[in-house]
Amino acid sequence: MIQFLNSDCFGGQLRDPVKTGLNPLFRAKIRVGDESLHCYVKPIPDKVWERPGTYEFESSEIVSEAIGYALAGIVGLPVAKNAGVIELDRDQIPERVQHALDFISPSGPQKSYLAWFSQDTTYPNLVQKHVDGFPDFMKERRAKRLVTQLSKNKSIPAILSFDAWLQNSDRHLGNLLWVSSGSYTLIDHGRLFVWPDWTPAKLSGARKCPNRLMEIIDLYVPQWSQNLPVRSARLLAYNSFSVAFRDGGAEKTTEMLSSFLGDEGSAQVVDFIAARLDNDRYSKELGLLAIS
Repeated sequence: MIQFLNSDCFGGQLRDPVKTGLNPLFRAKIRVGDESLHCYVKPIPDKVWERPGTYEFESSEIVSEAIGYALAGIVGLPVAKNAGVIELDRDQIPERVQHALDFISPSGPQKSYLAWFSQDTTYPNLVQKHVDGFPDFMKERRAKRLVTQLSKNKSIPAILSFDAWLQNSDRHLGNLLWVSSGSYTLIDHGRLFVWPDWTPAKLSGARKCPNRLMEIIDLYVPQWSQNLPVRSARLLAYNSFSVAFRDGGAEKTTEMLSSFLGDEGSAQVVDFIAARLDNDRYSKELGLLAIS
């Protein structure tokens, strides 16, 4: 379940994360019910631009995070135990993050921000676990070994299909977390529908989206994604997503989106997501016969 919290639930800053990726990010204690959780927190300005002076837009990144988190749980892919949206006053945000937010916001400083938070799973991401800390001359070898291992993991085709379904343009090794069971927890869904400038009314437009994780694996294991077992596993994953979405997932997604969008906007997003689960569409994408 996605939490919606006010600033009173903020319990204070924690030690900075080792890496922050594209977004201003920090760690903090967040009170959820009777628990004080260690979380990663990502504040998002109301309006953003990629770089000063470039195209500016109202960011849909928090909605993307909520959609990705909710749907991953619905289709059975691992995510953080707790996550949601919290409103933060500016002075609750570290100064270095404030400066980064001001840099990406054409409107300048805000008095308060909506932020996406997710509970710290305590597991390292794949880059931290396998590549960071090694001498530069070893990093390429370590990365190749890691990607080769990924290519043999049975959970990866489903993750690729999930990202293709929701047009996640930014799945990379830094937002997959290794867990001891050998599966991977998904974090960071902020780049759904290609880029966070999307609006419900514009989702139906054709936008090409790279499957970044698949491209990384294909770079080190050439033509891996074209192998029949991989394509077949992806087809089965799509089919299971379709069943889960039809059997309650669409209703839960509509209910969740009502917290962000009006009835019309929620319906447009759900219809778009459902259309991308058309059996003929994804079977054609994979070059395989549809599953009846």
